[in-house]
Amino acid sequence: MPGDPPITSPGTQWDDVPPDMVNSIELTWKEMTGGFEGKTGARPRNGSISGFYNTILDQVMQNNGKLNYCVRYESDVPVSPDLRDDIEAALRRNVNAWFSKLAGYNHFPHQHIDVNVVGWAVRNRSTLQWNDDPVPVYVGDYYENAPQCAQVCGRFFHQEAGYSYPQCPGGKANHYDQSLWLTEGMNGGAGGDWGQRVGRSYFTGQVKSENLHIFLHEMGHGFGFPDYYNWRTWTQSTPEPYSVMVAGSAFEVTDWDRWMLRYTWDRLKPRWD
Repeated sequence: MPGDPPITSPGTQWDDVPPDMVNSIELTWKEMTGGFEGKTGARPRNGSISGFYNTILDQVMQNNGKLNYCVRYESDVPVSPDLRDDIEAALRRNVNAWFSKLAGYNHFPHQHIDVNVVGWAVRNRSTLQWNDDPVPVYVGDYYENAPQCAQVCGRFFHQEAGYSYPQCPGGKANHYDQSLWLTEGMNGGAGGDWGQRVGRSYFTGQVKSENLHIFLHEMGHGFGFPDYYNWRTWTQSTPEPYSVMVAGSAFEVTDWDRWMLRYTWDRLKPRWD
């Protein structure tokens, strides 16, 4: 984009970036900022990440290194207390699989992101096999035909700068930034600034895995990263990257993803300086 510094300019460690990653990183940023407007599958200029202030980076920075989740449980398969705890641990592990690539780079201030589940949403309370209710449980509240946590607590519904969630029980401390939406019978996934939607059986069946690659892919969309289904219509000369964002390519956050996240941080960092 006009006015963007070259890839070797802003960061503290750009001398380490492999030369074969440079073009695909710059082309990805071009798509993220609307530079391929009009081409198949590319976002328009008015959808540029540069003018969007609810990325996962925005959320973490505004929360001082924290990220709160609501679990939207779109299933009737029971959830034991152990599975509940495993789901929260999986969120912490996989969120930090991304952020560990940014820790220590160009004044990013957080070594580890504090990830917490602050609510569950279900059709029936009996699906959850615990009685102590360590966090609020929302029953019968629906959005997009699926259980949701209270909108008064949701960042997606309240993106005003400095919003304090005055109607949320427990206030700002109990708000949620992201939703983990677990859908029975779903294959694949979806993701954005609102959270990640994946299959219930996929997530719970692999809940102790080191890398939940569909979740990692969908979380990448929350940073603003694109899919690459139409890469060849955007560029003919540069191969698509080896990235968890390329479906079927990688099953973990890769070295290329690390540099793409750093590149994105470099360009959005002035928001918080």
